[in-house]
Amino acid sequence: MRMNTFRKEFIKIGGKVIRHARQITLCISSAYARKKEFAGLMYNIQNE
Repeated sequence: MRMNTFRKEFIKIGGKVIRHARQITLCISSAYARKKEFAGLMYNIQNE
């Protein structure tokens, strides 16, 4: 995967960030094609 493709498909994501006292939630459209891959990427980042 080229960096431009990565940037286009994973970084430029339209969504809504909801912030509460102890939790931050990212709401992504249900039509987003790479939702599972994005969730796996975020899981790996959090567990490093």
